[in-house]
Amino acid sequence: MVAEAANIPVSPEIEEVLQKRGVLVVPDIIANAGGVISSYAEYRGYNPKQMLKLVQRKICRNTGIVLEYAEEKNMGLRDAALNIAKERIRRARSY
Repeated sequence: MVAEAANIPVSPEIEEVLQKRGVLVVPDIIANAGGVISSYAEYRGYNPKQMLKLVQRKICRNTGIVLEYAEEKNMGLRDAALNIAKERIRRARSY
């Protein structure tokens, strides 16, 4: 498994090579999502316990969704996460 650091993803070509070798590549947008969520929690005034609970809930739920989608569509985690994000944006804009 390779977990990308913030804003330093591997190139799409390298990601594809790793995936073909059976290496799970966790893209930075998944691996670092906890930081964004905790910043939101801090902004909202959550205490550390509330913040951790929120991060755990969102990370577990959304990582599961991305993993299932990627397997179902036979694609990498980055593409799966981006497809899900685009669909969520489309739905939000349609309201």
